[in-house]
Amino acid sequence: MSVLNIAVVGLGSKYTSRARDYLATINKLNHMYKIVSLCDQNQGVLNEIGTKYEVKFLYQDVEKMLDDIKPDVLFILVPTDGQLPLAMIASQKGCNIITEIPYSLTLAYGDAIAKSCEKNNVKWEIAENAWLWPHEISKQKIIQDGVIGEINNARLWYTSGSYHGLSAIRESINSIPKRVLGYAKKIPVESVLEMDSMEFDDDNNRWWETALIEFKNGVFASYEMSFQPGARPNHWEIEGTKGYVYGNGINTDKLVLYEGSKQIEMPFVDSYKKISGADVLFKSDTRLSSKYTWFNPFFEFGISYPDDIAKGYILTSMHSSLISGEPVKYGASKARMDLGLCFNLRHSQSLGNVWTNYPLAETSDLEKKINDLYVTKYGADPINDPFALLDSSYDRSSVIWAAAGWM
Repeated sequence: MSVLNIAVVGLGSKYTSRARDYLATINKLNHMYKIVSLCDQNQGVLNEIGTKYEVKFLYQDVEKMLDDIKPDVLFILVPTDGQLPLAMIASQKGCNIITEIPYSLTLAYGDAIAKSCEKNNVKWEIAENAWLWPHEISKQKIIQDGVIGEINNARLWYTSGSYHGLSAIRESINSIPKRVLGYAKKIPVESVLEMDSMEFDDDNNRWWETALIEFKNGVFASYEMSFQPGARPNHWEIEGTKGYVYGNGINTDKLVLYEGSKQIEMPFVDSYKKISGADVLFKSDTRLSSKYTWFNPFFEFGISYPDDIAKGYILTSMHSSLISGEPVKYGASKARMDLGLCFNLRHSQSLGNVWTNYPLAETSDLEKKINDLYVTKYGADPINDPFALLDSSYDRSSVIWAAAGWM
C-alpha cells in the first residue's frame, strides 16, 4: 500500500489540542502516511513537535512549504477562522486537503472551497468525528437493518458544535433534510461557564436554540442547544417501532428493544486487549448478535479512544480516495448538510419561526453577518483574496462564535 506524504499546518498551543492528538494518530498510521513537513507561526512549538516526530522540514510560511515540499495532503489544523484561506490556497496549488470541522464559517465559504477543489482536481475531506465513533457505527447498522423497526423520530441535545450531533443522527436516520422549524434566543447569564477549555471575550450573553427537523423519509428530529453546559450533556436518541438506541456516542449508549410490555436494555460493551502493556479497544458489542459486533480496524496500531478511532477513519478516507479513487466518506456534501441545518434554524427564527425548506434558496442574513465580521476582523475577503490573509493570526474566538454562538 502506498504511503502518502502529509504536511500539517497548525500544531496547537496546548498539549491537549486536537492538532496534537491528530499528529499522534497520523504517526501511528505510518503504513498510510509520512509526516514530511510541519508549519506553525510559533517557532518554539515547531521545534518541539518537529523533534518529537523527527520531521526535518519546518516552516512558518505555509505558502513556501507547499511550494517547496509539494505534499500529497495538507492537513489544516489552524483555528476555525484560518481554515478557509489556507484551504483556498492549498487547493489552488493542487494539494489535497483535510480540514477541521465544520464545513466552513458559512455555506458560501464552504462552497468556494468545494469549487476550488473541483477546479483544481483535488480531494477534500472534512474531519467530522461523531458519526465515526464505534458505537455510532454499530447504531447505524442496527437501525439500517431494521432491528428497532421503522424509524419515527429522533431527539438531540448538544451543548456546542451542534453539527457534530446532527451528523450522528442524520447518518442513523439515513436521509436528507427536507425542512426546518427553528427558534433561537440570546440569553444574558450571570456566570459564564468555560466551554471546552476556552475563554471568550464576550458580553456574558449566550445563545439558546431549538428546532424541529423533517427528513425526506418522513422522520422528524427535535434538537436543542443549551445556552450553558447544563443538567443534560450531549445526548441523542433514535426511536423506532420495535425499540430505540440512545446515548452520547462514547460511554452512555444502549440499545433498547420492546418485548411485549417489557423493555430489554442492551448496553454497548467495550472489550480491550493488551498491546505492549497498554489496554487497547478491541471490539464493541451488545447482547444482540455477533453480526453487530464492531471490531477495531486500528487495534494493531494502538489506536483506542473513540475519537482517535474516528481520526483513523478520517485519515483512511483520504488515503483510500487518493490510492483507490474512492469518494471520501464524509466530504463537502455531508458537511454542508450538517452546517446547513444550523443556518436553516436561524433563518427560520429571523422569519418569525416558520418552516424553512432545506437547503436555503439564498444566502441568509446570518451568513452575511459572519462574512462582514470576518472581513472587518482580518481585513480581506477570504474567497477572493486568501493570500492577503497568510500572515493573519487566528485564535479560537471565531467570528462564527461572535455571530451565532457556535463553536
